[in-house]
Amino acid sequence: MTTEPQPFTSTSTTSTSALDDARRLLDAAGVATAVVDREGVLHSTSPEFAAAFGARPDEIMGLHLMDLADEADRAAVLSGLARLADGTHHRAELPLTHLHAEGDQVGGTLAVGTVGTSHDPALPLLAVLTLDEPAPAASATVLHRPGTDPLTGLGDDLRRDDSLAGAIARSRRTGHALAVLQCRPRDPQQPLRGDLPLAEIGRRMVEELRDTDVVCRVGDDLFVVAEHLGDEQDAAGVAYRLMSTLVTPVDDGGTDLKVSLTVGISVADGAASPRAMLEAAGDALDDARADGMGSFRIVDLRTGRAA
Repeated sequence: MTTEPQPFTSTSTTSTSALDDARRLLDAAGVATAVVDREGVLHSTSPEFAAAFGARPDEIMGLHLMDLADEADRAAVLSGLARLADGTHHRAELPLTHLHAEGDQVGGTLAVGTVGTSHDPALPLLAVLTLDEPAPAASATVLHRPGTDPLTGLGDDLRRDDSLAGAIARSRRTGHALAVLQCRPRDPQQPLRGDLPLAEIGRRMVEELRDTDVVCRVGDDLFVVAEHLGDEQDAAGVAYRLMSTLVTPVDDGGTDLKVSLTVGISVADGAASPRAMLEAAGDALDDARADGMGSFRIVDLRTGRAA
């Protein structure tokens, strides 16, 4: 099932019908498709297309293809769209190397072009995404994928930053608030050592949160990017849920650790920058640590108010 495309106005109803027919056939076959305008703005997507970017169709509707492209691909994507916009080409293949397929990050190619014989510039374009096959593992050794912490399987700083940038872009479109939670787990009796406790804590967080929330490990801290929030109280609710995951001890190779979580939270909307949100979350964490383990503090960048 796909989201309804926005209406396009064109003198060529035959070509529009041809695009609709092609889209229905491809969607029925489970092919990842989208409809974009000549500027590269998404007007509708199939669930398979949205899933390749770790999102739902409604989360990326209205975004520009440049918002979905990895930084290394953006020049090629922009060049391809420019050729389509000026009419010198009627089809372009755009490289995308930072996609998510069932949790794995793979590359792919986005073929964008007209359907039928008409090249009316007012007509929408059909985009078909083809994912590359993941390279087979040479051995049982876990291969490190960009965007993934190799020791815990959680996202890393790249995934955090990409997820935050995407969440801010969606907030700009929807008006919903979002939050970054910087979480520091600690055992009151002894420091956490090794990656096993962090992996277990991260697993519990993932199970407690929504599918749209992203959990990443950066150093000794765990970061959560949560979007589609109403206000700072919703962000506080996320913090309480995270803290509740540590009511039971954490296993550390046969030793039970009584871990508490201290959390710094920044709440913002689409007007914020990723850097400002991360810095505010770090400052809030410092304030929460001064209050004692198991505390949290919130900074609302929309109002400048700390809580």
